[in-house]
Amino acid sequence: MNYKLAKKLKDAGFPQDKTKWILYTISVVSAKASNEDYYALRGDDLGLMEVDEILACPTLSELIETCGDELYFRLDSYMGDWRARISGNKNGKDIHIECLEKTKKEVVAKLWLRLNK
Repeated sequence: MNYKLAKKLKDAGFPQDKTKWILYTISVVSAKASNEDYYALRGDDLGLMEVDEILACPTLSELIETCGDELYFRLDSYMGDWRARISGNKNGKDIHIECLEKTKKEVVAKLWLRLNK
């Protein structure tokens, strides 16, 4: 999962369990330029360095689980990509959402984002 998608999940209210794998940024400032580097590290190791931002990086199963038990969920391959579909009734509303992405994790993350707008 890339930084932008992890940030979108956090901003949309995805649970931020910092004891699991996370993405974070460290700002590097020099006389010539300012960069941001992205790292993946276990939450337990954060005490080793100062970080600017912490973002949860959920597993595929955690993403699927947060889509909700009351909805029908399906993940399959489609012409080299992954397709995730969810349908059912949530809070009195009929829901039918489909997403297509390159990886399973990305497609389920985007499905969660659309489901939780």
